[in-house]
Amino acid sequence: MKNFLVRFPHLGKGIFEILDDENLVKCKEVSKSWSFFMDGERFFWKKIIQKLIKNYDDFQKSWNIALKNADIEILKELGCVVKNFLSIHPSKCFDKENCKHMSIPFSPLHLCAEFGSVFLCKFLLTILEDKNPINKADHGWTPLHDAAQEGHLEVYMELSNHLDTRNPVSDYHGSTPLHRAAHRGHLEICLAALNHVTEKNPVDEKGGTPLHYAAEGGHLNVCQKIMEFLSDKNPRNNFGITPLHVVAIKGYIDIFKYIMSQIYDKDPMTDDGYTPLHKAAEYGHLDICKFIMDQSNDKNPGGIFGDTPLHMAAKEGRSIVFDYIIKQVQYKNPPNLDGYTPLHRAAKGGHIEICKLILVKVFNKSPISDNGETPLDLAREMNHREIIELLSD
Repeated sequence: MKNFLVRFPHLGKGIFEILDDENLVKCKEVSKSWSFFMDGERFFWKKIIQKLIKNYDDFQKSWNIALKNADIEILKELGCVVKNFLSIHPSKCFDKENCKHMSIPFSPLHLCAEFGSVFLCKFLLTILEDKNPINKADHGWTPLHDAAQEGHLEVYMELSNHLDTRNPVSDYHGSTPLHRAAHRGHLEICLAALNHVTEKNPVDEKGGTPLHYAAEGGHLNVCQKIMEFLSDKNPRNNFGITPLHVVAIKGYIDIFKYIMSQIYDKDPMTDDGYTPLHKAAEYGHLDICKFIMDQSNDKNPGGIFGDTPLHMAAKEGRSIVFDYIIKQVQYKNPPNLDGYTPLHRAAKGGHIEICKLILVKVFNKSPISDNGETPLDLAREMNHREIIELLSD
């Protein structure tokens, strides 16, 4: 038998192709030669699958190789083995409620979605009962999250055809597949989701919407398309941060201008009183600062605690932005509600260039805060010697 199988392996494979899984297992009991042939040739993936119980990395690595390199027949075979494996470790192990007892952090369907294997995805969907398993190891993502994140439209649509995508499952942090596609800038998947989901503006656990995610990713076309579906085109998250704040932080001037053109409130405030101008100044985005100040009457607004964009730029050492703003405003070194001025912030942060810019404009280099601290006190506290010398003259 062994010689026969060695000389005519294709004939042996042909025999196995017409047998179902149950009869294949019985064939293994015929002799050691048959068993060796099946394990070594036809079912070479079986040993790798068995290792999954002890080694997740081996399983994932093997799947990655298969999805990239194996031919269709091998993938079919691999799917059958996976089916048998899941009969031992049922897919309910992936349920969110049972994650504490789960021994497998991901499913084969997740990897198909991640790598965009449409054929194997279709095949697994025909043999798996749980068509939307949850991945414990990756924030509770489903295969739909993976397909959306990686931009695999065909896989996304195939999965969607088997699921109720009007109300898609969110991950442990409340993020939906639409959030993931928006963040990566996958416009076609965003459109597919927006045309099917009931909630066009889902929020994650922090109140972040897909528009926040698209803004953070810098995807103008996605922002434009999502905003077409929204009545509130600049929604606030749980901290009062809007997409306009997000792009001010990231410095995306094109998205900033577009959102500004679509909204009425041009100076939205976060819960702690910061406007997009505060954030643009804090992160040093001069072009956004100029754009805002050209359209605003209040060029140096104070937040809830009285901190102005000058305070923010001084604290972070944004000398170019600071130089621009200080030339536009009447009060060059305004105190906040605790009496701290931009000079206090610059002195504590060790930003000597900003200290010099302020001292050119003001006479009083020793303003006193409500706590009785001067900029020189803060410079001494932080041991900024150059600033100590500058303020001591």
